[in-house]
Parts: sequence; C-alpha cells; structure tokens
Amino acid sequence: MLFAMFVYAEDQDESYFGIPRAQFSKLFDRDSNDLMWAPDGDEAFDDGSYVLQFDVKDRVRLIAFKSSEGFVHDPATLSDVWLPADEFYRVLQQWQEAFDSEWAALPKI
Repeated sequence: MLFAMFVYAEDQDESYFGIPRAQFSKLFDRDSNDLMWAPDGDEAFDDGSYVLQFDVKDRVRLIAFKSSEGFVHDPATLSDVWLPADEFYRVLQQWQEAFDSEWAALPKI
C-alpha cells in the first residue's frame, strides 16, 4: 500500500510532496478524517503508478507518480496538478455517463 511505502521504508524522507512526514501520515488515519480508499483499499494501478486525490476547499489536488524499486517514488514520473473542484467532478461525471452508456449498449452474454 502507498501508506506503507512512506511510513515503513528504511530511508524515510522528512516530507512528501511538500507535506511534513508526521502531517502526511495523519492523512491516512482512517479514524480521524474522511479518507476513502478507492477502489477497495488498493490504490496501485497495474503499471505500478499511483494517483492521490485531495479535495481542498473548492479545488482538487492530484498527485501522480510511479513507484521505483524500494520504497521510493520515481521523481521523473511525478505530476502535481490543481484543478477547480467543479471542473474535476464535471469531468468525472461525463466519464461515468459515457462509460455507463457504452456498457449498456454492448451485447450481454
């Protein structure tokens, strides 16, 4: 899991993505915030990439990267993007509607 990647690594950084390590670790405390793992607690994609989403007031921060050997991210793959929340959620809604429409149109076995 991504959290373990940062917390249990032998050589931990003092901060991650500009957030001090102690504060970053608290982001993953399920009992003290509205954190939601999606899907089902497995945030890794098949290619070893990760996408973190943070809702910050009226904006959404997306941090994406691939993990390299060991417990470190590959700095060459790091992207950090801020979007207006309404734009971000509009894109997600459009994607879901297009996906549902395509799925409904496919023949079922």
